[in-house]
Amino acid sequence: MNRSQIVIGLIGKLGSGKSQCAKILRQYGGYVIDADKITHYLLRKRMIKKRVMSALGLMAYSRKVISGLVFSNRRMLNKLTSILHPLIKKEIFIKMKKNRSRLIVLDAPLLLEKRLDKLCDFLLYIDCKDSLRFNRLSKRGISREEVLQRELFQLSASRKKGIADYIVNNDGSQSNLIKKVVEVINIIKEEL
Repeated sequence: MNRSQIVIGLIGKLGSGKSQCAKILRQYGGYVIDADKITHYLLRKRMIKKRVMSALGLMAYSRKVISGLVFSNRRMLNKLTSILHPLIKKEIFIKMKKNRSRLIVLDAPLLLEKRLDKLCDFLLYIDCKDSLRFNRLSKRGISREEVLQRELFQLSASRKKGIADYIVNNDGSQSNLIKKVVEVINIIKEEL
């Protein structure tokens, strides 16, 4: 990582708007590293897909089946992350090293849990009412029960907020979110 770069890690509950914030930061010159996209890229590789299927005892690959399995069984989640996270971390390092952007944005679902926060200069927590999160996620085909089950395997919101350098509320409009994210960018620039 180039030390003239600023790395902002995005944290928050599922459906809070981390990806929305990443898009805003991209519009303001940030280079976004999306761990979900890296995961999907890695799982297109036949050998990695085979390792995952073998470790989880699956005969066929299905993201929906894997998701249901790992978010209901910590042992299975640990098996999956032991395969994928070293590879994801390696891809993140490569992207950070190759990129010359002054602002790097790290959007990773388990950023704190997998200690990726150590790569970040600042952590931005995206806060949002649960009712709005559940509504957003239901439009993506994720039920309230699935959300709550997944969140059992993550740090609590209060813990994440306590670790964050900045907190942005995403209960309002898109223009309001843009305004708040830009305020944070300006504060960070002033601190440097």
